[in-house]
Amino acid sequence: MEKKPYYLQTKEEVLAELNSNEKIGLTNEEVKNRIKKIGRNVVALKEKNKALIAFIKQFKDILAIVLIAAGALAIGFKDYQTGSVLLLIVLINSIIGFIQEFQAEKIISKLSKLINPKTRVIRDGKETEVDSGDLVPGDIVIINEGDSITADMRVLQSNKLQVNSFSITGESNPQHKNANQLKEITEITGQTNMIFTGTTVAIGNGKGLVIATGMNSEFGKIAALSQETKEELSPLQDEINNLAKRTILLSMMVGAAMLIAGIYMMNMSTIEAVMFAIGLSASMVPEGLPAEVNTSLALGAKRLARQKAIVKKLSSVETLGATTFICSDKTGTITKNEMTVEKIWIPGQEFDVKGIGYEGIGKIIPNDNKNIDEKKNTTLHEFIECGFYSSNAKIGLPDETHPTFYVLGDPTEGAIIALAKKHGLDMNERDEKHPEISEIPFDSDRKMMTSVRNYKGEILAFSKGAGDVVLERSIKFQDIDGQIKELNNEIRKEIKDKIKEYSDSAYRVLAFAYHQIEKLNDYTTENTEKDLIFMGLIAIMDPPREGVTEAIDAAHEAHIKIVIITGDAQETAMAISNKIHLAQNKKIYSITGKELDQTDDNNLINILQNNESVIFSRVSPEQKLRIVGLLKIYKEVVAVTGDGVNDAPALKKAHIGISMGQIGTEVAKEASQIVLADDSFITLVSAIKEGRIIYANLKKTIIACFTSNFGELTAIILSLIGAGIWGLPFGLLAIQILLIDLLGEILPLMALTFDSPTTDVMKKKPRDIKKHVLNVKQILDIALSGVFMGATGYIGFFIFLKISGVDFANIDTESTLYHEATTITYAGILCSQWWNVQLRRRGNETIFNKYFFTNKKLWLSYLASLILVLIVIYTPFLQPYTKMGSLSALSWGLIIALSTAFMLIMEFKKLLQRKFAKADN
Repeated sequence: MEKKPYYLQTKEEVLAELNSNEKIGLTNEEVKNRIKKIGRNVVALKEKNKALIAFIKQFKDILAIVLIAAGALAIGFKDYQTGSVLLLIVLINSIIGFIQEFQAEKIISKLSKLINPKTRVIRDGKETEVDSGDLVPGDIVIINEGDSITADMRVLQSNKLQVNSFSITGESNPQHKNANQLKEITEITGQTNMIFTGTTVAIGNGKGLVIATGMNSEFGKIAALSQETKEELSPLQDEINNLAKRTILLSMMVGAAMLIAGIYMMNMSTIEAVMFAIGLSASMVPEGLPAEVNTSLALGAKRLARQKAIVKKLSSVETLGATTFICSDKTGTITKNEMTVEKIWIPGQEFDVKGIGYEGIGKIIPNDNKNIDEKKNTTLHEFIECGFYSSNAKIGLPDETHPTFYVLGDPTEGAIIALAKKHGLDMNERDEKHPEISEIPFDSDRKMMTSVRNYKGEILAFSKGAGDVVLERSIKFQDIDGQIKELNNEIRKEIKDKIKEYSDSAYRVLAFAYHQIEKLNDYTTENTEKDLIFMGLIAIMDPPREGVTEAIDAAHEAHIKIVIITGDAQETAMAISNKIHLAQNKKIYSITGKELDQTDDNNLINILQNNESVIFSRVSPEQKLRIVGLLKIYKEVVAVTGDGVNDAPALKKAHIGISMGQIGTEVAKEASQIVLADDSFITLVSAIKEGRIIYANLKKTIIACFTSNFGELTAIILSLIGAGIWGLPFGLLAIQILLIDLLGEILPLMALTFDSPTTDVMKKKPRDIKKHVLNVKQILDIALSGVFMGATGYIGFFIFLKISGVDFANIDTESTLYHEATTITYAGILCSQWWNVQLRRRGNETIFNKYFFTNKKLWLSYLASLILVLIVIYTPFLQPYTKMGSLSALSWGLIIALSTAFMLIMEFKKLLQRKFAKADN
């Protein structure tokens, strides 16, 4: 027989099942036995990699493995020069990746929330404070306002108990909790007699019976679900792996060809030929590419950090740029998660309230933009005082635990206190000036509360509550001019219509009223909440963050679809979506969790792909996971935002999981790749823009990098032809190829990361991850450019030897002359590569455009690279190691002339491409 859920049992049945007693609790001995049996109350997050393991993981890259193997083989054959350079390159790549990820983890640790480690319980009949990790099922817990809930509990007693559950359910408003047995099976959001780990007590107090701890709690189950989700390669990692495999295959073919050429054409010994082949085939691998990619991503991550986006995983930076769908939580991401009064209505006048959140900065403005006279201002003041004096919440200042202003008590009352602060009322003087005589607390049956205070020598009852309830108990009203009039049917209808107008817009509507009463010994509902004077209404909402609407517009312009996935009510989600222009031209498609369960995958993907924007409300973590998984199956690139435990599985499943740094739970941060330190959707859209810029610049880097590789290959092929025709030795040596990558081009290619974006970067469609970064057209372009580049270097080598008048067939390969000749090839290819980097910056545009000098870091990188190259060429003790020879002024003149010719040929190619493109259009 299936076990009956605790929320469907009476509290007596639950106590009996867990062998506990409400008054006595568990004995300390029984607690020890239960801890031994089920373990401590801890959520076992996946252990973070230790520094050494994290560093070792950097060597998993396929290019790194190949370079390590090639380096080891070179050293094995006593080619220490080539082997040590290859291993040094791998080490540099790995250090760059490790440092960024290690720094990110340190930042995340600082963002971690402090939790209350103590809980008050009843054990052995006595109330005592224990470590929350020692809670066990059966413990009786004392619940007070402000407490963090550290175990799942069945409510035993409730005194006006309300709980903030948004981290578990996504619900933005506090939920009323009671001890009543439920009669029907319901989702977590409807379990009004249950409270869960990770939630907090907004107001009230009570008792709870612990029914689940640690990984058995709802919090723990969701955490486990997020850890079961396998981590997948990012689109960039897939692409780099694809390029690596093709490059490795090409380098192996080159190596085999060089081995044969070395033995049969160059008359090398077998060992010499093997060493030669290893060096050249390793040189064909773009050794600098991982460092260039990692550095580009790391620099991008640094820029994102300045924009409040902390990158935990480098590859996720670029993946952002390919995002086609943003699946966003509502509460705390789109909205501020701070209830705010947005409208005031006093009979005869409506006001708009500016400024969001609990800080209390903003203005109250008549919606007709007309100045109000002193009488009306006095009435407005009295209206706000009524709400102020009937509220108990307090606003806390930012501190170590709370990065922003926060509310102590009911968030709705927090909104009223913030409104009062905007109007100039001082929270600290509330009880000093007008002390409270008595209070009749809110309850869900009356739907109102009243505070009786001594106000300017009179006894006044200040009431607030649901609009229709307060109106029903009122007999008069005060208009904007301060006149008190009888509540006739006409004004009652006007008030009801205004309540409906606000409610239809998903506002939470409260009415304020007051009643002058005699001094009594006992203040009750019957003698205070009757014959009220109705003052007006306030409309409250958890509002969108400032700038979200503009960010949504930017996302739409970038052809990114936005899906809101929330545990909140459908009406609330729709109202917020309309405010932020979620759908610009079309109707928003809205679907509830129940409807989602009845929708098959084919219909669901049609809904997602064929609507501009979609809202999912009242959904579970499993449903979020299904949505994200389905989008990935259909090759969409999905970014998921979230802050709660309920978001963690979807965060882990997404291409890019983005958690909130301020209000985010530890489980959500652990599951994500990027943490938004300011919790802002605006920052997310800025990060997507940065991702697009990084990818565009990375693409230039990859194309330029492979162009020089083809140039080096061309120089080797021309060397083979030269050997076959004239008996010439090789025009470029393996160590020199490595030094082109390591010294000459790595800094300029890294500096391409700082290239400014094109003006249409956020107007283009996201890149298609199914298409490779190098298509056939681009490969042909790279090959052609590489042929001219390699020819530039080799022609310089050939001309120099020709001018020198040496016998081609009898050149001493250890002579200064030969080393100078190969250095000309080296420098010729390198100077051509610097031109090539400039040529790649703006596609088919001419090199001589307004962007020519814009990237100052790029020009500094050219200068730094030139200095390094000159040191290698002219330092005597390095020359035997690098096989370089000092270049004369004549040699430099030859190099500059040939590399400039390369640039002019490429410019002519661009001119033809522009003409053909224009003709096609």
